[in-house]
Amino acid sequence: MCNYIVTLFLPMITIFGMHREWRSLMDRAITFWMLIPLFFLHFIFRVKVKAIGDEIRLDEPSILILNHRTRLDWFYFWLVLWRMNPWLMTRNRIALKELLRHAPGAGFGMQGLLYVFLKRDFEIDSARMARAVDYYADMGQPYQILMFPEGTDKTAHTSAQSDRYADREGLPRLKHLLYPRTAGFVHLVQKMRQSEFF
Repeated sequence: MCNYIVTLFLPMITIFGMHREWRSLMDRAITFWMLIPLFFLHFIFRVKVKAIGDEIRLDEPSILILNHRTRLDWFYFWLVLWRMNPWLMTRNRIALKELLRHAPGAGFGMQGLLYVFLKRDFEIDSARMARAVDYYADMGQPYQILMFPEGTDKTAHTSAQSDRYADREGLPRLKHLLYPRTAGFVHLVQKMRQSEFF
């Protein structure tokens, strides 16, 4: 259904030059698909979430930071967005591993929503983040960019890596978290300020 809708309106870009309208339609069509698994999570499986913190505003761009305890943190976060304001789902963008770009089905949707795919090579990733922020600013939509600063989910292997880093740097070992990667986050904040996207 979503593919049909998106394909039907593709001429909006080339023939009529309505790129912003097409972007809005694409955001909504793919978000419609995202609501299907949320329906199951909320109504069928009766999963409850509780969000504590500042309100996420629909009219302000922002960087959202989550710890990455499991592989499905983003999925539960969608439920939080939907509960706060369903329209937030159309503005959410995720910075995630390059490998996920090629996930069958979902990879196409993530590319369609212009998620930021990271290779863990700062030169490549900084250019990708810069292009994404410039595009988001050009669209005039206050997107929220979701980041997982740890760069991966918490497992025995990644916890051991984090502990080795802590020992090497003379830092305390973390029990429930991994030490975050900071270069990408700092670059993203600077680029958003430079582009006046904040």
